[in-house]
Amino acid sequence: LITLRRLSLLLMDEFDTLQIEDYGKLWENLVIVVVASNNDASAIIREDTTFHSNNSNRNRMSKKKKQALESGFKFSLRGDYDLVVSIPLSFVDRQFINEFTWHLPHFDIEAEF
Repeated sequence: LITLRRLSLLLMDEFDTLQIEDYGKLWENLVIVVVASNNDASAIIREDTTFHSNNSNRNRMSKKKKQALESGFKFSLRGDYDLVVSIPLSFVDRQFINEFTWHLPHFDIEAEF
C-alpha cells in the first residue's frame, strides 16, 4: 500500500517530466506490476534471456538487459497496445523517472497511427 501511495504522489509531482499528457494513450494502456524486490524482477528478465555457448557475442547480454537487471525495471508490450512495466517494490524515485523518460518514447503507440 505504501508503494502505491508513493507511486501516486510521484506521478502527480512529475506529471510534466513523465510527459503524461503527451503520451496520454500510452499511459491509459499502461499496466504497472510491482514485484517484491530487484531480485524478483531480475529473475523475470533472466528467464527471457537465452545464452548460447557457441557464440561469445550471444553470451553477453545487451546493455539494456544488464541495466534492467540492475534496476529491476522491465518494459514490455502485451498485445498491440498494452505496455507492461515491472517495477521493484523498493524503487528509488529518481530511478523510476529516469527509466520512464528513457523508455516511453520507444513505446509511443500514437506515433504509429
